[in-house]
Amino acid sequence: MKRYGLALFLMAIVSDVFAGQTIFFEAIAEMEVPAQGPAKVIQIFDIERAAKNEAVQTRLKNEVAQRIARWEFQPAEVDGAAVDTRTFVRVKMEAQVNSDNTFTVRVLDATTGPRARYRVRPAYPKAAVKAGAEGYVILMLQLDPKGDVISVLTEKSDTSPGSGAMRNTFEAVAARSAKLWRFQNEIVRGQPVPSRVRLPFQFCMSGASSWCGRLPDTLLGEIKEDLIALDPAAKLMTDVRETEG
Repeated sequence: MKRYGLALFLMAIVSDVFAGQTIFFEAIAEMEVPAQGPAKVIQIFDIERAAKNEAVQTRLKNEVAQRIARWEFQPAEVDGAAVDTRTFVRVKMEAQVNSDNTFTVRVLDATTGPRARYRVRPAYPKAAVKAGAEGYVILMLQLDPKGDVISVLTEKSDTSPGSGAMRNTFEAVAARSAKLWRFQNEIVRGQPVPSRVRLPFQFCMSGASSWCGRLPDTLLGEIKEDLIALDPAAKLMTDVRETEG
């Protein structure tokens, strides 16, 4: 894979953040990945989560689109031949607020696959709150071509010590929420295709004594991860992760 060097960009700061802050955010880009030729950004979603100011949103969309335009993608193949593909790229970014009232932004990671267009987060079970129980559930969802969830399987789950009886409750609540999610699938040769995604849910309490906060970093990163496509039709071929310096 090709790796591009660190390419930071600056944008005007908005009024509700302060120098020294580090902000983590995501953007979703809808992409055309043709059988031949470079990929093209169609539109950018979810920038409004990063900034409330519309002018900043517009500038950030342009910067994200320009960054993605430099990446290389591999389209899907049918009978061994590349075909036109439409995919969604989820880009994770970090913005550091500088003393001169600008943002310095870098790409942390990016993945391709379907886009979640409707989400339902599970409520923390009252019984678990009363018992002080914490846990996590990692689900595997099977999506039909329309983007509906047709199968939910628990891939991994665990609970805090002494609350193992709540594991089934956490799994059931997570599964009920996941079944309500709706997706916009990738399109291969003009037709939407089924997909599989991994979806984690956390049931964690705040505070220094939180069991979730004491999990190993590798596991903590896994359960904090958002949606991940298990078999994306289009693949990102560039190592986009940027490091400081």
